[in-house]
Amino acid sequence: MKRALLLAGSAMILGGILNLSALGAQSEFPHQTHSVFFSDCGTCHTGVVSGDWASTYPQVATCAACHDGNTAPNIGWTTPAGPRASNLGFRHEAHAFDCAMCHIPGGGDDLSLIAIPQPATCLGCHAPTAESHLEAKGMCQTCHVPAVESRLSEADVADFPQPASHTAGNFAITHGALAVESASDCAVCHDRTGCFTCHAGASHLPDAILQIPLPQEGGPRGVQFPEGRTPPFHEGNFAVAHAAAASAGQPNCTTCHSESTCTSCHEGQGSPAFHPINFLTSHGPEAYGRVNDCSSCHNTEAFCRACHLGLGLDAVGEIGGAYHTDQTLWILSHAPAARQDLESCVSCHQQTDCLRCHSAQAGLGVNPHGPDFNGSSISDRNKAMCTLCHISGG
Repeated sequence: MKRALLLAGSAMILGGILNLSALGAQSEFPHQTHSVFFSDCGTCHTGVVSGDWASTYPQVATCAACHDGNTAPNIGWTTPAGPRASNLGFRHEAHAFDCAMCHIPGGGDDLSLIAIPQPATCLGCHAPTAESHLEAKGMCQTCHVPAVESRLSEADVADFPQPASHTAGNFAITHGALAVESASDCAVCHDRTGCFTCHAGASHLPDAILQIPLPQEGGPRGVQFPEGRTPPFHEGNFAVAHAAAASAGQPNCTTCHSESTCTSCHEGQGSPAFHPINFLTSHGPEAYGRVNDCSSCHNTEAFCRACHLGLGLDAVGEIGGAYHTDQTLWILSHAPAARQDLESCVSCHQQTDCLRCHSAQAGLGVNPHGPDFNGSSISDRNKAMCTLCHISGG
């Protein structure tokens, strides 16, 4: 193991000093020649195991003991000031085994083969069943830190390779489930502002997006998307033909859009119309029968009540009003309809309307609870709800 430490540490020296690629630098450093002078890798790279960066590389004076221009040629390098830029969260001290396992392909003693470990080497232990490095789902954070916390430049992040899964099928639609499953995977390449490319108009951001960090001051951003990018399911004449998709809730419009997105076109005279002519006078049965999901575009309580109030179809003053006129004594038989479809009731009525009769503290004191009502269970879940009608503690 000690000799293997020499391999690992020496391999990193020229990579940070000569500004060469890590693999190229290691292949040029004559490890095989130098190995005869040292008993193990720790002679030069004591900090590899301890985690002490200052002693990870040998001091220039140590090398100059031989490379003095007489015994051996002078060398023109200085000790690296810090770790090379990367997004790795790797710590040598947590991997206390023979360095040759990772730094010499296939193991062994041939120091001329020293190389920085490739991702496949890490997958051998950390994700042995993964199809490839970029498809190790749920494992990215095992080796990598979020892009915004890395030591990389923004250009480095932009050059990240794209996983094959991101170009297959309808990934723009299906990626949400993967983000929910492991948002930390997304954060390795992306920051939250990238999500805003599509989700900027959403009235509520999914929890998965909130788990992805924002860029830090002076740090890199994650992989960015082109401004104004059109989702693949919005191509062609979708602006004209989106009605069917919107009414069916597929895709879920509110994931990216707010109600104002719809009303910017669907409000006011002369605007494109989702509903047929004179729909206002005939929408009642469709709304009650859920022919379309009204809440896809409308806040059913505030939107419906605003119109019903203006037309006098609301509960103001005496109980009754103009809406419930087709059934005699509706006030005495409305309970089944309310229990089955309270959402329709709230399009006109507020809670205070119900409490005029259904309150144990005031009004008529009519019990709204049906047979086998389990009051204790409801109280255990939300005592505040009970106190709307019942005196607290009563």
